[in-house]
Order: sequence, then structure tokens, then C-alpha cells
Amino acid sequence: MFNCDFTYSHYESILDLIIKAEYKAIFFNDSGLYDRELIIRHDIDVDLNKAYQMALIENKHNIRATYLIMLRSPFYNIFDRSNSDYIEGILDLGHQIGLHFDEAYYSSDDIETIINNVDSEARILRDNFNTGIYAVSFHRPSQFILQSDVKLKDLINTYDRSLLKKFKYISDSRHMWKEGCLCSFFDKTGTDCSVSRIQALIHPIWWADKDLGAMPEMVRFLLNKLKVFDNELEKNIQIYNTLF
Repeated sequence: MFNCDFTYSHYESILDLIIKAEYKAIFFNDSGLYDRELIIRHDIDVDLNKAYQMALIENKHNIRATYLIMLRSPFYNIFDRSNSDYIEGILDLGHQIGLHFDEAYYSSDDIETIINNVDSEARILRDNFNTGIYAVSFHRPSQFILQSDVKLKDLINTYDRSLLKKFKYISDSRHMWKEGCLCSFFDKTGTDCSVSRIQALIHPIWWADKDLGAMPEMVRFLLNKLKVFDNELEKNIQIYNTLF
């Protein structure tokens, strides 16, 4: 019996269960090739460092995942050297990156305009990191996006209705599993799993060595960001140390 928390140790237990249950961890563009398929999707809303930690754990277990990167996040800049290193590190570990698209930035309800903006951002990711981009997840998708069932020429929409019909969708949004922890979907014997295809959305921000809960995790994130900004100000503004 597992202690279903948001610790890295439990995540490793989940990955072990996936392997024992004979699921194939795939990318979005590989679906339909195996009897049991699992797409692990990470929407990176706030912290690329935490994403890289998850990527290391998955690589240790020979599990592949898709990391959806936001170009217009107010919390990280993909062109910053350290953040670029995290993304390149994720790719070097054998994972894929995709686009985490914030529709609210553009304030448009025209589908063609949205599609063009998605394509433009995906091209920036592809060109900057010299890698294929095959999937897009909409950040906090509106009912308009979900009801429109947006179709893209060269990208797979993670909320595409046909995909959601084939794959059971589960998520740890808001630091909770609405339908029970991911581990509960895998039979202990690995011989009788009721769901053959799963898309699991896992947010790295919630996972850590110790599960402190959602609020302490947010506080820890804020304190870490403050430390980073403090270091950058010290390096870039000569009088900073005399002011503080």
C-alpha cells in the first residue's frame, strides 16, 4: 500500500508500477503503436528547475515524457541562460518538449488567428532548441477553446476530443488527483489493468523531496525566486550591495 503524496519517492514508485504493468511511455506523436500506452505530460507553468528534476527521475527509470514550455510565462524566460540549460538538459535526457500556449495573452476569439499564433510560438521553440515540436497544450483553456476543438496542421492539441476519447485523462491540478492518484490506475500484478491508454498531466511544481502541501510549496517557490532575483541584482547593479 502506497502513501500517495507528492514526493519524488512516490513518483519513482509510480514509474516502477508503470513498468511492471507493461505500459509504454510514449510521446503524443507515437500514439496507437502499443496495446498499453501512457502519455506523461508536464505543463510548465512556473518553474523549469522543478521540471528538470522530474526529467532526471524519469530518465533514471527509462521513462519518456513531454514537457510543455510556455513562451509568455510571467515566471520564467526561456532565453535566460539557466532556463535554456534546463530545457536543453530535458531534451538531452531523451524527453520531448512542446508548446504551452497562453491564449489569454492574445485576447482573440478568432480560431484562425489563434492557430497562427500557436504555429508562430511553436516555430520559435523549434528553431531556438533545434528540436521537433509535436504537441501543444492550452494554458488554462477557456470553454471557447475546449468547445472549438482546435485542429492544428502540424501539432497535436492535448485537449483534442478524439485524443481524449482514446486516452483516459487524469491530472494533479491544484495539488490533487480528482480521480485518485495515478498509481491507482495500475494493477499491482501488471496483468489486469482496466485502462489501456492514459494521458497523465503532472505539474512539477507540486512535487518535491517532502510533500509540504500546496501553500508551503508556493511559499518555497516565491522564496527561491527572491533568491534568484537577489543574486541577479547583485551581479548586474553595482550599487545593489550598498543599498541592501
